[in-house]
Amino acid sequence: MSLMYNLQPASVLTFKETVSKSGAKSKEWVEDREIKLSLNSVSELYFADDFKRSEVSHIALTFDKSLSSRNNRLKIGGRVFEIVSCSSEHRLSFLSLKEYVYNG
Repeated sequence: MSLMYNLQPASVLTFKETVSKSGAKSKEWVEDREIKLSLNSVSELYFADDFKRSEVSHIALTFDKSLSSRNNRLKIGGRVFEIVSCSSEHRLSFLSLKEYVYNG
């Protein structure tokens, strides 16, 4: 069975500088576009010892080559994932993801 069998939509969040009505500049995560990807939990596919335990919780495969680890996050069904690393040198981009938990 292929890892790409369960493609699901994901919103790409981009870190951009925005200007408020008062003219103040701030940086925030803005929804940029939508892509299709296959999201899998690390525990379903690999041994946890192969990854840094606190860093990677999920992996994803996508055909989109323009993602980067510092400028993008993914929003999938109400959950936000930070891109820890991105490998785009093959036919599919391999993303290592960590679920972002907002404590505020």
